[in-house]
Amino acid sequence: GIYGPPGAEYTDNLFRFALLSLAAAEAPLVLEIDGSTYGQDVLFICNDWQTGILPVYLLYKYKLHNTYMNARSWMVIHNIAYQGKYCKERFPVDSYLGLKPKPAGDDLQGEDMHLGPDCINLLAGGIRTADRVLTVSPNYANEIRSPEGGN
Repeated sequence: GIYGPPGAEYTDNLFRFALLSLAAAEAPLVLEIDGSTYGQDVLFICNDWQTGILPVYLLYKYKLHNTYMNARSWMVIHNIAYQGKYCKERFPVDSYLGLKPKPAGDDLQGEDMHLGPDCINLLAGGIRTADRVLTVSPNYANEIRSPEGGN
């Protein structure tokens, strides 16, 4: 499958989805369509943890360097059970993702029952840094805000 073999995930998923997000961010700047690039005034629609790092890159990589100043990002949650959690010690925010540990690392901070606080959470990063957070339905929005959470 795209995420890994049944019951597991590929060991390079963080790299693959960070690269996908960077490619999506670069595309409007460099790809020529009908003789010109799309430009910086764009809306990035990010779906689930796989693109959760795109709003983080938008804020801490691009806007920090005066690129995409008018761009916006929406984070769409389809299934909050999958959050894209990775060990920070194994995948440092600075050397692995190219982001400064402060403040980007704070927005990517997560916690996990197996990793403890040594956790990067891509979905949490997207939720914290996106301009708007949406769910697939009003019912799902209510479900994930309930004490039981959502799946």
